[in-house]
Amino acid sequence: MYPTYSQEHAARKPAGKWLAGVWLLLFVVGLIGVYDRLAEGHLDARYGSYVTWGLWVAGYIYFIGLSAGAFLISSLVYGFGLKKLEMIGKLALFTAVTTLFMALLSIWFDLGHMGRFYYIFLRPNFSSMMAWMVWLYTAYFILLLSELWLALRPDLLRQAKEEGLGGAIARVLLFGRTEATEEQLARGRKRLRVLALIGIPLAIAFHGGVGALFGTVVARPYWHTPLYPILFLTGALVSGGALLTAVVAFFWPTRDETYRETLRFLSRIVLGLLAFDLLLEFAEYTIPMWYGVGPEHELLHAVLFGRFWWVFWVFHILLGSAIPLYLLLARSDSP
Repeated sequence: MYPTYSQEHAARKPAGKWLAGVWLLLFVVGLIGVYDRLAEGHLDARYGSYVTWGLWVAGYIYFIGLSAGAFLISSLVYGFGLKKLEMIGKLALFTAVTTLFMALLSIWFDLGHMGRFYYIFLRPNFSSMMAWMVWLYTAYFILLLSELWLALRPDLLRQAKEEGLGGAIARVLLFGRTEATEEQLARGRKRLRVLALIGIPLAIAFHGGVGALFGTVVARPYWHTPLYPILFLTGALVSGGALLTAVVAFFWPTRDETYRETLRFLSRIVLGLLAFDLLLEFAEYTIPMWYGVGPEHELLHAVLFGRFWWVFWVFHILLGSAIPLYLLLARSDSP
């Protein structure tokens, strides 16, 4: 027999306070890093020929993948009408917006002259993959905000009738239009579906473009492979789906049957995507290693058995793949 909502809510209160304290501590530590970046620039990063990009770029790649993956999952709801994930549609869109903002903030901190970010809009070089990425991000950001507004509009209309700060914020977000007919709401749902369908190739293009940016760096043979755009897309879907699964599993306010069915279905999606991603990675590694010749063999051998072998086998394979696979398989029928 499942516990009641009140029992679960009471049990989660201490954990919620503890988690809020951890996040507050991490926020303070992060502020120290932000100050160091603004005051000292990139001096403490100590870039060189071996480490050419720092943690800002790594964070940007991570967050942009989360955004693309969360958005593509939201498109299953709003673009294709998948009822089994309807409960998390708005959450997926909000997650996509939040992680996109974090990604753009990360890459902004990586710029040598942060105040010159607008140059790429005024003097773009469209033969550069990076210029295309920035313009695609801009279109994607506008589309995401529009889609999130349309998805939240019915909730904002209800909230606008309330007094207090929440009602005031809702009225501002509605631009003062606090009434809507059923016909207007129906038109909004149609526009939402159109935006979701338009966003699918856009999300594929911009995140595939990130993979293409890495894949076209000839000086880095480990990246220089046509498989990179596909690996980036599958990685985005896996990470975005996993993030949504974790948020729903740990923070969703109710634990009813709809919650359990949604979490079970979402877990199966993540399981399939993770298995496919590992299959692609298996092909990427085994084919060059089979004959033992070429620059790719030496690089992959260093990754698998070199000085930092534990990064691949412990963090990537064990913690990042084997344990999640076990958890998804073992609890696929009992979230």
